[in-house]
Amino acid sequence: MNITIIADVYGTSNNGTSVTCNNLARRMVERGHNVTIVSTNKGENESGIKYIQLPKRKFGGLGFIVEKNGVELAKPDREKIIEGIKDADVVHLLVCFKTSIATIPILKEYKKPFTSAFHTQPENVTAHFGCMNVKFINNALYRRFKKKFYDKALFLHAPSQFLVDTLKKHGYTNRFYVISNGVNPKFKPLENVEKPESMKDKFVIVNTGRYCKEKRTKLLIDAVAQSKHEKDIQLICLGQGPDINKLKRRAKKLTNYPVFGYLPFKDFLDALNYGDLYVHPSNVELEGISCLEAMACGLPCIFSDSENSASRYFAKDDRCLFKHDNAKDLAKKIDYLFENEKERKELANYYLEYSKNFEMNSAMDKMEQMFKDAIEYYTNYYQNQKN
Repeated sequence: MNITIIADVYGTSNNGTSVTCNNLARRMVERGHNVTIVSTNKGENESGIKYIQLPKRKFGGLGFIVEKNGVELAKPDREKIIEGIKDADVVHLLVCFKTSIATIPILKEYKKPFTSAFHTQPENVTAHFGCMNVKFINNALYRRFKKKFYDKALFLHAPSQFLVDTLKKHGYTNRFYVISNGVNPKFKPLENVEKPESMKDKFVIVNTGRYCKEKRTKLLIDAVAQSKHEKDIQLICLGQGPDINKLKRRAKKLTNYPVFGYLPFKDFLDALNYGDLYVHPSNVELEGISCLEAMACGLPCIFSDSENSASRYFAKDDRCLFKHDNAKDLAKKIDYLFENEKERKELANYYLEYSKNFEMNSAMDKMEQMFKDAIEYYTNYYQNQKN
């Protein structure tokens, strides 16, 4: 197949949408398909992937918020979009923003099959404006996304059943495909990986994700500060994002200063192997690939019970679930697993096995099937229009 991805949000791998786009493109190329990505990114010279660059949207006085979060949004350009879709067998619209919205009438004009995805929760947007927990605003955004985009996009990739249930509550009636974004097979237990010398005698807690309000890294720092074993804990918080300086200042109260920023992939993979525990305090999560990557490396995990997070469903039992936004409760959960090595190992084995349900090849099989279903449906749809 010739597959085109319209990516309003794409660029550096500092957000889940970009990671998902990269994984989808590369895996489809590995399976013999040709992929075109239409976005603001120039791309790299990767075999089988063609990049068509769109201009960046400008937001006037609100531009500083977008820039602060390290996100580039694409501005629609009809000629560039046509160039990207003209030879496509199917077009995948990654998020429900302006360029994808503008692409739908062009797809119908050119009689192209298309699918969509839901990768941006309203809470991801409202968190930047300090109103993540204001339900009527989030509900209004669900309605807006539906009216402007999803009512016009029948085939919808949802990375979790949690999301499907949420969308149905908001009146969405799409043809849903529950497909994990998939765990890269490179994430696995490694032999002979030891802690760095500076961490030999420390209990290592790993966390990965963007440094932003909804990911709640701040809460994890506070929980470690309240732990009975604070002096023996070493935090590794990997990622990037607008809150990095706030987090660094907050972390100064810890005995062992955390590791922040990005690590080369090998070092990152090593950290997921020599770590003792993975903690995911995020309040907003459509799936939680970073959790699954940690599980696939054999780490026991603790999750937030936030109603806006799909990752809470990964928890085996109450040992692995803390009250969201409650640092004291998270500290208790950390202390319990710190003190019970046998249970930690049992949980690690459980999660390692559980992570196999989200294996990348299986996810890509399902994505291919969604694309084929869309091609079949729209071929008949456009043919009937002629008649």
